[in-house]
Amino acid sequence: MCPLVESHERSMWSLSIASCVEEIERRTLRKTIPMVAHIPCELSPNCHAGIDSHGGIMYLNRRDVKQALHVTESPFNWTICSDYLHYQQDDFVKSHGGMLEIYRTMLKNYRVVVYNGDCDPGCNYLGDEMCTAALGFDVKTPWRAWHYDDAQVTAMGSQTGGWTVEYSVPMPAELRFITIKGAGHMAPQWRPAQSLTMLQRFLSASPF
Repeated sequence: MCPLVESHERSMWSLSIASCVEEIERRTLRKTIPMVAHIPCELSPNCHAGIDSHGGIMYLNRRDVKQALHVTESPFNWTICSDYLHYQQDDFVKSHGGMLEIYRTMLKNYRVVVYNGDCDPGCNYLGDEMCTAALGFDVKTPWRAWHYDDAQVTAMGSQTGGWTVEYSVPMPAELRFITIKGAGHMAPQWRPAQSLTMLQRFLSASPF
């Protein structure tokens, strides 16, 4: 269940925040990116739909980060919305009926995790849950809660990070659907502890 902030307006990207991140999001940003946190939301060209992307833009366009991501030869700078990529007009996606064939192609060689914040009404988790199930694989590990334990977040021990289901796919592939409890569209931004735990476990192939 999503915790709601008392407000007359709700962000289309998170049921748990108001329509602008200024009062809620910036308290977290200020701890890690002081030069971003002072920018008024209404003056930010990237404060789109309650999402302030300044921190991500600055980080992903740093030279050392681009080198680590092997995109140093790219002529473009990273931004939250692209004028060069038009996914809705992509011929492959249109001709193959959405993401299903893309997932099937990826599963020939890669481990795949599909995740959503469960408080994201803009791209709600039910659609991605049904899409993942529509691939037609048998369930390997049934729908259940997964947990995280971060002393910086809670002193109450293990907490529910969300829910997950794993499917049986040919090795070395892996297919898992995961929700991040209480997160909106930008799950790592709004629920960093759960998101980091999820990413670490996925990268290390650790069990959920």
